[in-house]
Amino acid sequence: MFDAVMILSSIGHACVLIALLILACRKGALPVHDWPFLILLLLWGSLVFAGHGAGLLDKLNTLSVYIPATLVGVGIMSALFLSLAKIPASPPLLSAASLSFTRIENPKIERFLWRFLLITLALFAVISVVLAMSVYPDNADSMIYRLPRTVWYVSHGNFLHPFTSPDNRLVYYPLDGVMLYVPLVLYNLPGTFHSIPSLISWTMVVYIAYRFARELGAQRVLALFSAWLVGLTPSILAQATSTNDEILASAVFFCALLMGWRWLVTGRHVYFFMAGLAIGLSAGTKLHIVFLMPIVAIALLLALWSIYKNPKLFSLWAQAIGWKTGAMTLALLLIMFAPFLLYNYVSVGRLYFFDDFKDQVFNLSASFQVGFQNLLIYTSQMIFSPLADMNFWPVANDRQRFNTAINQIFNPLIKPLIDTNPAYYHLNYRYVGVTIPVSVRFVEFSLWSAFVWLLWPFQAALSLKQKFSLRSLFFLFAITPLFWLVFWSFTTLYMEGTATYFTFYLICAAPASVMVFTKIRRPLINELRWVAVVLVTISNLVICHNLVMYSGFRALPDLYYAKTWPYDWLLTEKPIIDEIRSADRIRIMMTHEKLPYFGYMHWHPKATYYSPFDINGKDRIQDIGNVLQILPVSGLNLYGFMPIKVPGKMTPGLTYLGAVRAIGREAIFAVGNGVEKRHPTEADYILLQANILPNEKGEWDILFSKSPVGFSQEDQLTFEYILKSGKGEVIVHREADRNPGAHFSLRISPHDYVMNLTTIVRSAWNNKELTQTTYQLGGPGMWLPEGPEY
Repeated sequence: MFDAVMILSSIGHACVLIALLILACRKGALPVHDWPFLILLLLWGSLVFAGHGAGLLDKLNTLSVYIPATLVGVGIMSALFLSLAKIPASPPLLSAASLSFTRIENPKIERFLWRFLLITLALFAVISVVLAMSVYPDNADSMIYRLPRTVWYVSHGNFLHPFTSPDNRLVYYPLDGVMLYVPLVLYNLPGTFHSIPSLISWTMVVYIAYRFARELGAQRVLALFSAWLVGLTPSILAQATSTNDEILASAVFFCALLMGWRWLVTGRHVYFFMAGLAIGLSAGTKLHIVFLMPIVAIALLLALWSIYKNPKLFSLWAQAIGWKTGAMTLALLLIMFAPFLLYNYVSVGRLYFFDDFKDQVFNLSASFQVGFQNLLIYTSQMIFSPLADMNFWPVANDRQRFNTAINQIFNPLIKPLIDTNPAYYHLNYRYVGVTIPVSVRFVEFSLWSAFVWLLWPFQAALSLKQKFSLRSLFFLFAITPLFWLVFWSFTTLYMEGTATYFTFYLICAAPASVMVFTKIRRPLINELRWVAVVLVTISNLVICHNLVMYSGFRALPDLYYAKTWPYDWLLTEKPIIDEIRSADRIRIMMTHEKLPYFGYMHWHPKATYYSPFDINGKDRIQDIGNVLQILPVSGLNLYGFMPIKVPGKMTPGLTYLGAVRAIGREAIFAVGNGVEKRHPTEADYILLQANILPNEKGEWDILFSKSPVGFSQEDQLTFEYILKSGKGEVIVHREADRNPGAHFSLRISPHDYVMNLTTIVRSAWNNKELTQTTYQLGGPGMWLPEGPEY
């Protein structure tokens, strides 16, 4: 798996690109402390140009084309950058700020703070790197659609839709985040390397927070403290290794804010250009920026009000931007953002999947009840769930009991105000409490921002107390999380992922983080400020400790107890890995909605991956017998899968390769590419599936296909079905028949009552029983037993 030549080649390629951009920064005569932001933005922009260029040639899957394309991309970005860096600076619109900050006067306290902040920040940074490079990506949405998108696009050589998907996130989303992963796939790097963009983004968030504080005039130790508070906010630290798009999009948006500030205080046109590039990259990664529109509108109104009071400002601003800078910035912003819309239109004739959002996500009825209860749910979770995360029990069951106890205290106060009408919710999500009982595993939708909200009142109020012209803007930064929470609550039905999305807006608010350290004249308020800072600091440390020690997705004990390195959270068994590595053409078939595609793809990213969905029409696969087709069959009863091993089966069926943990344990079957010859004793499976659907009569239909996967009429088999209640009473008995297809109608839901289906398979020649299996029909639980943890 680890190809030292490819790893070294990728590092060499990256070093060449970065060296060229360092030369550009030197020629641009910009301060060295700005280079990290500039190189990040220019490199990412270069990769976007390279990706689109190689894709337009249908050569996105060809390293010999992609490498020159990246050099061309660096050349384009460097040329644009230097052409604006040469423009003489305009008169600054603002003088350099020097706000009224408190100071740490005691040398011993200052020394202690320096050591404490540097050691703890460095410790969690090192742990994040260790976890990232030791655990294959395991975030659910990353495995389902974020990372697989890159592999599918590279497989097909361009960014047109590689297939028609019922999950539109796989094909319609923006592409700039994908561009960061393209070289990782082309160089066939291990899956652990896919955490590198998240790690770099987190590092940039911390550095930008520090630079912003220094730009505003904060003492170095307090600037570091404000960066510490941002970087070690637990939900932000969690994204350092999560491969979420939120950290990617928010880091460059934070860059845009700093570049915008640098433009205001220096008059350098190139900073305006870089701010526009950063906004384009952010919006071209994920569309969270849409929910900042109210904040942007308020900022524009403030700007218009300033122009109204002083009309000369308009000409000053226009001069500070310049027509050349404005035109180039707008053009580059569109290049960073718009292409994914064009690819969508060329592929299917529409720009985006707005209809799905309209029908499933947005609160179109403008229901006050929806908005009110969303706001109540999210606010209570944001305030109280950190109590559950402030635990000290290493055993997960103890932590879960603690969470349940917290719910028992607060739920009676909140639940009477919440309507359970399904129309008020997205899909099947419902309110479960101020904390989610299983949040002991820090699943992405339950890890909020700890107690950092205690600092927001100070940041907001102290921003307005400052005597500089942008105090209103920094007040907007300070209230961005709260403003977004209200706006989100009243516009959406979406419940899952809210805490994860919230991280984007926490980082957008980070420019105001240092305001908590400005001077306060009233002694009582000053003491309360320091009490709040200490509480947030302690809670951040405790929860961040729990995050790296007890997370069910990636934690240090996993590395200690695991028998292999890197640690594969899916616990993929060796025959599965061997088959994937040996196949050049692979299709991972869609069997359920939570399929972790990347968990399989990362074992062989250079293979050609085909559609997981219907393969008729334009998605038809040629020579499909030579394609390894993998069926990850969920063991959860609710999906109705029932694999049957049929000894003596006359034709090859499905081949069982092993199991993975996945999202609900899965059995892995395969067909094609001669897999049945390599595993002859496991190549006799048939996969039945009971589709359980409500009908118009208020009953429940149980449907079995007449052509289950792995079955052939040449097998000469008969199928007998006996459905019994949990008490053993026969509900339905279908006699033996050559047709495996069947249709039962029940008056009660199998999901609500225990029902067991026994399938008896016989030879049609002599009526000899070949096998008999019993599965629970629907309902909770799973038929595949949990395996060993390591």
